[in-house]
Amino acid sequence: MAVRAGKIHPYAGLAQKIGRPTATRAVVRANHANQSSILIPSHRVIGADGNLTGYNGGLWRKRSLIDLELQYK
Repeated sequence: MAVRAGKIHPYAGLAQKIGRPTATRAVVRANHANQSSILIPSHRVIGADGNLTGYNGGLWRKRSLIDLELQYK
């Protein structure tokens, strides 16, 4: 599954994609535990309301990474 630079995904949307629409919290936990974000880098996952949520590097860094990638669309 190729993901273009700057594309963001809500946790709930990822849960729906895997056929488990009620597993949003499990997606959050799996994303947090992910050591190598190959398919969807963790900084591209957002809350259902569109807000940035949880990122070990800090939300300011998450925003910076998304903004940087958007320059290469």
